[in-house]
Amino acid sequence: MLCQLKSISRHLNKVQIPESDCLEIIQNYLCYLGNAEKHITNPELAAELNRQIAKYHPDKELYRKEKQEFNAYMMRKYKDYSNMLKESDDALRLAAKLAIAGNIIDFGPGHEFSVDETISQVLKSELRIDDSVRLFEDLRHARTVLYLGDNAGEIVMDKLFIKTINHPNLTFVTRGKPVLNDVVKEDADFVGMEDVCSLINNGTDIPSTVLSQCSDEFLEVFHSADVIISKGQGNLEGLITETNRNIYFLFTVKCHAIADLTLTNKGDFVLMHGSNLPKGEGLL
Repeated sequence: MLCQLKSISRHLNKVQIPESDCLEIIQNYLCYLGNAEKHITNPELAAELNRQIAKYHPDKELYRKEKQEFNAYMMRKYKDYSNMLKESDDALRLAAKLAIAGNIIDFGPGHEFSVDETISQVLKSELRIDDSVRLFEDLRHARTVLYLGDNAGEIVMDKLFIKTINHPNLTFVTRGKPVLNDVVKEDADFVGMEDVCSLINNGTDIPSTVLSQCSDEFLEVFHSADVIISKGQGNLEGLITETNRNIYFLFTVKCHAIADLTLTNKGDFVLMHGSNLPKGEGLL
């Protein structure tokens, strides 16, 4: 919840609305926080703040410009990374590492980042938690694979990873509605995601995968998937109690709360099977 309190001024600074409206947004959101159920996740709180701001701002997609810029920037580099994979002796592992590095593109936490520096770092680093051998073995035997997307820009590296996986029944998931810089169908269309897999959205405006809020269509696909690849901290927070499923969490550690949860350090790269997560309630 502390993360969300810090985010109020950051998100309000992005929009040009009267001070009186800003005060009303803050009051309404603080009231919501005060009445929020104990088990509510950080992504659900972020979604509510986004809804409150959207009531006073004509563009419902507050990070539209940043999303477009990073989608375009990463697509300009797509061929270079594609060639890098072709020259690699272990293209699947390299593609996974690049996808994890792409997770640094995130405007929700308000952290500073350089995607190029992060990618350079991942190329010469080991994963802090590495369940990739298990993932690749599961992918070889899976009838269906579900890939939960996270952020714009990052989606380009997801496309490279998915193309390298080359599974005939892989489905990529976007958010159902715009929220923060999370991927929606518009982003998937821009990067040509349907060239390498099928698409579905989860039916929500939450920057996560909170099953209780997702559409029936998505839930049917989710529950029938043999392997689930979950990108990003937001999806991790929403699915943290789903440790009995065959889920792999791929992300760059961007905050101390996630670092403490996963026994890692901020900046680490992680590919973790869900069975290695601690049991318990979702993060606040």
